[in-house]
Amino acid sequence: MTEHTAGNEAKQALDTIKKAEAEARDAVREAREKTGPGIVQAAHEEAKKLREKKISAAREKAANTKDALIAEAKSEADEIRKKTDSDKAAILDKGRKSVDKAAQAVREKLETIL
Repeated sequence: MTEHTAGNEAKQALDTIKKAEAEARDAVREAREKTGPGIVQAAHEEAKKLREKKISAAREKAANTKDALIAEAKSEADEIRKKTDSDKAAILDKGRKSVDKAAQAVREKLETIL
């Protein structure tokens, strides 16, 4: 090979390397431009799904707590109602007995007067 041919081949090899490096830089830049927003978008979507999942779980927990509190309140109200009904019945019974006793006393007094 002559010096001229060797220089030409070296120049072509250098040009090929430069071209490959430029293509590689372009590919890296393009990948960054396309991948970066994609990663950010995917992260936003994942965060949104996670937030919705957490909100749903919190709502479900709140609903369960509300239902448990309502059931407990109803149970307490039923107990109070039963106690009140029992007390009411006892008071009415005592009142009837008092009225009967008073009526009997009035009868006896009337009989003694008449």
